[in-house]
Amino acid sequence: MDAFDYFICITLIALGFCGILKLIGREGKRRDLALKNIDAYVFPNSISRSISKKYPHLTREEIDSVLSGLKQFFYACCICKGKSVGMPSRSVDYAWHKFILHTKEYKKFCKNNIGWFVHHTPAGSSGEKTVESEGTKRIWITCCLTENIDQRKPKSLPLLFSLASVLNIQDGLIFILDSHPGNGIVPGVDCISDYSTDSSSFSSCSSCSGGGD
Repeated sequence: MDAFDYFICITLIALGFCGILKLIGREGKRRDLALKNIDAYVFPNSISRSISKKYPHLTREEIDSVLSGLKQFFYACCICKGKSVGMPSRSVDYAWHKFILHTKEYKKFCKNNIGWFVHHTPAGSSGEKTVESEGTKRIWITCCLTENIDQRKPKSLPLLFSLASVLNIQDGLIFILDSHPGNGIVPGVDCISDYSTDSSSFSSCSSCSGGGD
C-alpha cells in the first residue's frame, strides 16, 4: 500500500467514525426529546378517575405516581425501538388499558411521542418464554437507565418495580432487591438480585411491541 492508498484508507475510516458519532449524537437527542415530550404529556382525566375507582385507597399523589410509571414504561418502549418491552406493574398496566380505550388520542400519542403504535400483548399470549424474558430484561434496564440506577448492582428499585409495594396494590407484582441473604426465598416476591443480569426468572403482566397502524 503506497502513501496515497494509506491516506485514502485513513480518511475513509475517519469519515466512518465521524458518521457513527453523528448517529450516536442523533440517537441521544432523540431519546432526550422523547423523555421530555412524554414527561410533559397530560393523560385524559378519565384515566385518573378509573384508577381511583379500581384502587380507592390511593391518594391523588399516588395516582399521579401510577401515571408517572406509565410514562416510564412508554419511554422504555421508545428507546427500545419497537422491541418487546415487559410491564412489571399491574396498576400501571390497568392505566395503560384505560388509555388505549381513547383510541384516537392513544394513536396520536404513540405517533408523536414514541414513533410507532405500541400494541398491548397479554402475558403468556406469545407462547415464547424467551421473548417475554427478553422484554422484561429490557424494561428493567431502561427503567434503571431513566433513574440512573446501576442495573447490575441496584441500591434501589425503579418506579415501575416499586409501585405495588409502595402503594399497597392488592395482587400486585412485588419486587425487592434481595430476598434471600442466606435465609431462602421469600414467598410472594421476585428478587431483583436474581435477574439484574438475567431477568428470565420472573414474568410481567403484559408487554408491548411496536407496529404499524
